[in-house]
Amino acid sequence: MTIKFQFVELEQCKNKFKILITYYNYEKAKDEIFLLLRGRIAVFLFDNKGEITETQILDPKEGAYGAEIKAGTWHGLLVLESGSVIYEIKEGPFAPLAPENFAPWSPAPEDTEGVEKYMELLGKAI
Repeated sequence: MTIKFQFVELEQCKNKFKILITYYNYEKAKDEIFLLLRGRIAVFLFDNKGEITETQILDPKEGAYGAEIKAGTWHGLLVLESGSVIYEIKEGPFAPLAPENFAPWSPAPEDTEGVEKYMELLGKAI
């Protein structure tokens, strides 16, 4: 028996409006699925210029439990409720993100001020 999908991460998001870095999946046939176990999260899809093309709010209380991200799609998450827990799965084997996976128009994680401004911008788009 071959396991096609594997557990990637289970993250408890403790800070309201924490963002998971916007990134792109270059690998073929590596769709991702985000399942929200608790809390409230916004999922954003972007075009190659960083413009938001789609927004989906995940909230189990509203019956919105998950989102499927097709391979080759820029995407990011914005936590809207402290204590949110998200489960991410994608086809294995696990491969860490490479620098080219990260959006050039998204702030680097260590750019605290840039991240705050970017989260604010995304929050206004909801």
